[in-house]
Amino acid sequence: MKQCITINQLNELTDKGKERLREWWAKKGLSRGLKDGDGFYTALPILSVGQMIEFLDENRRYPLVNDESGELLSGCIEIKNATIWWDEKTNLCDALWEACREVLSG
Repeated sequence: MKQCITINQLNELTDKGKERLREWWAKKGLSRGLKDGDGFYTALPILSVGQMIEFLDENRRYPLVNDESGELLSGCIEIKNATIWWDEKTNLCDALWEACREVLSG
């Protein structure tokens, strides 16, 4: 199973979306090593499945995971007016990225 997004997927983000991702990453305290020589955050993180679940969980009203088991609650992610579904034919990593991209671009 694919574990992380690709650089090409990161490049799908708008400039505003990239900035929002950098801000979230910095807020989590994970941005060390992503600053340029002037102290600006220029690099973008290659998000893992777990990091995307965490991002989505923090950016929606209802949790994506069951608190007790840590399992995903269902086979769909609803973000605003978009619903992202996945099954055995759809890669979970790519489905999560689509939802993250929707939030970051919003």
